[in-house]
Amino acid sequence: HKMAKVFNVVWLLGRCSGYFKDLVDEMSHSYEDMLYLFEEASYVCTALKERGLINLALPKIGSDSGGKTLFLDKFLEDITDLSTSQLDLVVELAGRDLGLVVQSFTGKLKAHIAEQGAVLPNIFRHF
Repeated sequence: HKMAKVFNVVWLLGRCSGYFKDLVDEMSHSYEDMLYLFEEASYVCTALKERGLINLALPKIGSDSGGKTLFLDKFLEDITDLSTSQLDLVVELAGRDLGLVVQSFTGKLKAHIAEQGAVLPNIFRHF
């Protein structure tokens, strides 16, 4: 997808988008499938400033509330390793279920303060 975008190869962009749409349509709600779709789509969204793939992936991941909860719980286990652009997409995915993100955030924040003192890492300041 990146090469097609950089070199503006319209037919290849169409094929890559079609392939990704097929992946989205066939996705099970396993964490691994959701993670793959999210990472691929978030890369394209962040690096190429194109929301087409993320607009396909987020509704599919969020279509099953149990699957969305599973994804957010596991994905946010290492919240301090995420970029701010990934966190923005996580918040977008969470939508009305933002409490799932806040729970993870506050849990990590409490642990961090207990371990490190009152100095907050940049990722927590983003919120």
